[in-house]
Amino acid sequence: MDRNLEQIVGLMSKERRTLKELKINFSDVKELKKLGFNVKSSNGFYWIKSMDQDNHYVVSPLNKEQSKLSWAEVSDIHAGAKTFDEKGFRWFLQQVKDRGIKYVHFSGDAVDGTKVYPGQVNYLKYFSEEDQVNCLGDLIGEFENDFKWLMIDGNHDMSWVKLGAPSPNKLLSNKLKNVVYLPGAGADKIVRGDIILDGVMKRMVHPWSNSARGTYALSYPGQVYLRNVMGNDVQFEVSGKKYFMKLLQIGHYHTEMMYRSFGVRVTHPLSFQKPNDYTEGMGKVGPRGGRITEMDVKNGEILYYNSEVLEVPNL
Repeated sequence: MDRNLEQIVGLMSKERRTLKELKINFSDVKELKKLGFNVKSSNGFYWIKSMDQDNHYVVSPLNKEQSKLSWAEVSDIHAGAKTFDEKGFRWFLQQVKDRGIKYVHFSGDAVDGTKVYPGQVNYLKYFSEEDQVNCLGDLIGEFENDFKWLMIDGNHDMSWVKLGAPSPNKLLSNKLKNVVYLPGAGADKIVRGDIILDGVMKRMVHPWSNSARGTYALSYPGQVYLRNVMGNDVQFEVSGKKYFMKLLQIGHYHTEMMYRSFGVRVTHPLSFQKPNDYTEGMGKVGPRGGRITEMDVKNGEILYYNSEVLEVPNL
């Protein structure tokens, strides 16, 4: 590729151009796709879409027989930061493996990103997206044959997307066969992804807008979100079928919580970031770890539900 990669990506992210206008060849387009960029083309014009909209995954369709399901819930890993708790994260994944759990639901901030807040550079161990992704990918790769990840972006992940780069989670899905990337940002700075579990709809969200930063209670962001999207008997279309939302997993807040609101079971699955001056100042310091959730289902109805916190011990 003769021209500067950053310049080419910048042009292709803003408008549609021909290869002649971009001064690149079709082999360069292939190389961009290999690097994880979402390159689109039509009538000789090429461009990069920063986000896809295929943000759902059907683990299993409606099951009329009673079944048992289990999964792990993880959020806010922040790989690439000096405060990433790598030992704690590996410990948690080993617990997931030992319990025979096959799915991990991840609600954003896989990596620490770049230029998210003033002074972030002082807290970074790895400064490039590639190094941050490799830091996490190598660790997830140790368990590549044990379970599948369903991942959405967080605001730290999207700090790379805003620069015209591919999502770190997209790169992880290219790197590892057990990672499924659910892209797509909703309104008001909320990333979401929907999962269907034996006919039960679960939504994962990563909100970071000012309207979601309530100070009244730690449960306030989830309550605000549900108030904004829920109505009387509201249904959501996923893969051509309509569902009621029954589960909601919230990232971003680094806290441990479980409650019900608008008939939806809401969980916050902690984080794997040790505190620093910034997170302490923002009030985002909580226990490190994740959740293990179990559910009995029949004909789309939850008969039994339990979500247990696995807090990282002193290692």
